Amino acid sequence: MKRSLKTLSLVLIAFLMLVFTQAATAETASGKCGDNLYWEFDDATGTLTITGSGAMYDYNRSSDRDWDTFKDNIRSIDISYGVTTIGVYAFDECSGITEVIIPDSITSIGDYAFFACTGLTSITIPDSVTSIGNLVFYECTGLSSVVIPNSVTSIGESAFERCHGLSSVTISDSVTKISRGLFYFCSNLTSVIIPDSVKSIDDYAFRECSGLTSIMIPESVTSIGIGSFYDCRKLAQINLPSGLTCISEHLFHNCSSLTAIAIPAYVTRIDACAFAHCEKLKTVVIPNGMSSVGKWAFAECMELATITIPNSVTSIDEYAFSQCTGQTKVIMGMKAYHNILVKQAIELPENSFNICHIHSTKCVNNGEDGGFNLVNLLNQSCSFLHGITDAIHRIELYVIAFLLCCLAELQ
Repeated sequence: MKRSLKTLSLVLIAFLMLVFTQAATAETASGKCGDNLYWEFDDATGTLTITGSGAMYDYNRSSDRDWDTFKDNIRSIDISYGVTTIGVYAFDECSGITEVIIPDSITSIGDYAFFACTGLTSITIPDSVTSIGNLVFYECTGLSSVVIPNSVTSIGESAFERCHGLSSVTISDSVTKISRGLFYFCSNLTSVIIPDSVKSIDDYAFRECSGLTSIMIPESVTSIGIGSFYDCRKLAQINLPSGLTCISEHLFHNCSSLTAIAIPAYVTRIDACAFAHCEKLKTVVIPNGMSSVGKWAFAECMELATITIPNSVTSIDEYAFSQCTGQTKVIMGMKAYHNILVKQAIELPENSFNICHIHSTKCVNNGEDGGFNLVNLLNQSCSFLHGITDAIHRIELYVIAFLLCCLAELQ
């Protein structure tokens, strides 16, 4: 009996020593995280403190950090004044973090620094910071609002991608570019203020921001990248700056609430799928100076009522207006008929207006109605551009259309 009690006592003592040792180790865990920087973790409060002066180490991956083994226990981060940078992968996937104190000695935040810190609900970026790296706040799903101070001149790609809780953003007046995928899939984002300093919006910058209803793009912007507003399904209103020269591929693809768009005068081409499946888009006026309309550019715009095609247009690619199943009125300049339908060097593919219910088609010259209605003349309710019957060859139809248009103009 005594031997059993003695053995039990020894086991209990060993267990308690192990517990106290682990607790002491956790409470006093510390190390270096820069040439002159030190970290310490307090397990009791869940606080990771960074002290010293200078730059943090940049890590090749999160597992290289000394605190990675207990990252799930970190609840707050306190960075002391004197630290100048937050390193690459510094705190990524520390999902329990709810608070970060960033001093105004910090000048840059490295790539992936707070990647997938899903518990982070707010963060204050001081006006000492000049750059925010790539994917810094990627998938910080709890983050609800961000103010980027005027000191920041560059924000990396996908810095706020998949921040589903983010509802409003104020961007620094010093930023010149909205980077690729910056707010990709920020599904609750409803408002963004883009400053006049911005000159370009890169590919997919606001893709799948399904809560975005309107956005003001300043006149300083001269280029908007591929798919920047792809799948912004609540976007009902947007202004395009006058200096824009191209409507990029998939720019407004599946913006199903968009009802009208004013295409700036200097735009020379509309690329593939730019307005595809904008099912509530009713009117399109293509400005004089436009030269080409790409594949599927307005495909499945099912409520499209009016298409105005100016004399400057020389090519319309296949399926450009395919499945515009509303009673669509096409107004085409007299020269455009000649450029597109007659000149053999410029081809209008057979399927450009496939499955379009053309209500009327008029030839106009100098803004005046030429009095010629091709569809009524040929007694067709479907696309005259798709071919009338098997007995009439396409090129013959185009020549007849142009000659009749010219005849009407002479009358």
